[in-house]
Amino acid sequence: MKTVFSAVTAATLILCGCSTMKTGETALEVKSSSEVRITNVRVSNTASGITVTGTLRPARSTVRLAGHVDIEFMNADGELQKAIRVDPNVGHFSKHTNMRRPEFSVSTKLNEPIAVIRVAHHADALKTCGL
Repeated sequence: MKTVFSAVTAATLILCGCSTMKTGETALEVKSSSEVRITNVRVSNTASGITVTGTLRPARSTVRLAGHVDIEFMNADGELQKAIRVDPNVGHFSKHTNMRRPEFSVSTKLNEPIAVIRVAHHADALKTCGL
């Protein structure tokens, strides 16, 4: 029963465009935009550091540009340790189902333990982002 409740809660948060989940000792905050949803976010600790990956899906069939993703790493005190802006591997959404979906992936080494990882989508171009 607990698994069903967790799955329903996670699905509700994702559909609303914002979710917070715990991945071990690190909280993961995902904030989709009004045009694009961030899905399948995974965080893994590897020998090369922390890796964050995910997939982008259009919120409406008229959305074509994938935009970019900002990933922020925060320590336990809430201080920003590192911020990375990344373009997805595919810059647009296709009407054809056999085309690849835009995905993003970032690997980084950090000196301090990370308490929160924030992943946010921005529909605008990488050059015009205000964050």
